[in-house]
Amino acid sequence: MAQSLKEQFAYLESHSTSTQQKAKGVIIAEIAVKARVDVKWEYVIYIQMYGPPVKGQFDPVYLEQIRDGIEDGTIKVPG
Repeated sequence: MAQSLKEQFAYLESHSTSTQQKAKGVIIAEIAVKARVDVKWEYVIYIQMYGPPVKGQFDPVYLEQIRDGIEDGTIKVPG
């Protein structure tokens, strides 16, 4: 997960169009929204186990392993 975050920060810094000094460090923000979001459990579990996907692409091998685990009951999801 740490490596993924480093890569994401490096990408954002290299693609910044700001003429001001670039920020260093983490900026945390929170937005309260009233909405319903449907997410498949395999993606939630993936992020819990492996962190956010590198460059936004989930590893298909890990996803398949998670799907198999959910199907055979070795990975429990809330019902």
